[in-house]
Amino acid sequence: MSKLQKILPIIIVLVSSFLAVFPLLHPGLPPTHDGEYHVVRFYEFDKTLRDGNIYPLWAADLNFKYGVPLFNYVYPLPNYMASIFHFFGASFIDAFKLNMFAATLVGAIGMYFWASAAYGKKSGIVASIFYTFAPYHFLDMYIRGSVGEVWALALFPVFLYFFHEACLFLKQRNFIIGGILFALIIFSHNILAVMFAGFALTYSILLISQ
Repeated sequence: MSKLQKILPIIIVLVSSFLAVFPLLHPGLPPTHDGEYHVVRFYEFDKTLRDGNIYPLWAADLNFKYGVPLFNYVYPLPNYMASIFHFFGASFIDAFKLNMFAATLVGAIGMYFWASAAYGKKSGIVASIFYTFAPYHFLDMYIRGSVGEVWALALFPVFLYFFHEACLFLKQRNFIIGGILFALIIFSHNILAVMFAGFALTYSILLISQ
């Protein structure tokens, strides 16, 4: 098998996922339910982060400068990602869109590897495209602007891939990576993490019973 044949499925997955997020390349902030709030959170989180607080908890400028313990309750992963993008020169509006962009690519590749491990490369490509273009994905990105859910949906198939490998081959490395990935899912969207936990438990029982 040539190198092109090996990477062709990845190219197909990346091109299809790029088409799904192409509207994010337009200038400005997409009009979504939560987009403006996330941009404000990104600013407050980054400001506190730059003050030396590695795990920010307090949004000092909100509530008429009295402050709000916002980050005690809001999932932090998208905020960290926004701070990374902002560190490299992106505005907070662009950081919002880059969060969506990066998460979609991660989810598409993750779904490809998970489905490929279980059913083969062709099935992996089909599953990745259907997952990326699922209506709920577009609802989260372009209507709700729920960047946390988009990241959770992106990381879950990656977690399932390592979980699949861990249950079948019992390699410690895969268990560790799977644990880290599930922690990142909790940091992305804790409510979805609870829902995913039930699915992961059921899936593990099915794998072990084979």
